[in-house]
Amino acid sequence: MTELLVIKPSSLGDIVHGLQVATSLKAQRGDLRISWVVREMFAPIVRACEAVDHVYVFERNGGAKGFLRLMRQVRATKFDYVFDMQGLLRTGLMTKRARAKHKVGRSDAREWAGIFYDEKVPLPPDGRRSHALDILLQFCPVLGAKPELRGTLKFREADSLNLRFADGRGGTKPFIMFPTAGAPTRNGGDSSS
Repeated sequence: MTELLVIKPSSLGDIVHGLQVATSLKAQRGDLRISWVVREMFAPIVRACEAVDHVYVFERNGGAKGFLRLMRQVRATKFDYVFDMQGLLRTGLMTKRARAKHKVGRSDAREWAGIFYDEKVPLPPDGRRSHALDILLQFCPVLGAKPELRGTLKFREADSLNLRFADGRGGTKPFIMFPTAGAPTRNGGDSSS
């Protein structure tokens, strides 16, 4: 069994892209066990993803004590690979502290995070103009997988996760919509308003 730790704590849309990559990796590598570091507010969606086997919760407001507690939990497992899909200083520090044979990050990492990686994945041919999903798919070849989507992104039933959602009208299941992104330029249309 190959143990992989994905560090992608935030940005909901990017987390969903990361979950698609995890699904593709699982479809191509049946021997893969995926653990994930994620902020508490996004933990339910990562826990619900069938491709993810274990979730570590990063309490962003937990200060140094919260960070050290998280790292104690992470260091209890010896990973074969750590993928820092975020590429920021705090995730670089998480990568550094994790026990792993291979520590892999983004070639476009910021805030000096790149100094903590043994290997950096290249950007796709369109560079930084590439879609976020295409950038994250570049992690696949590290595990001998093709940088393409495979498999179907599936989520466990909410009942098995103890999640509570409001009942839909007429007994139908509710659904969730995210009408805007965090950055105005990602919402499409006119960002000047």
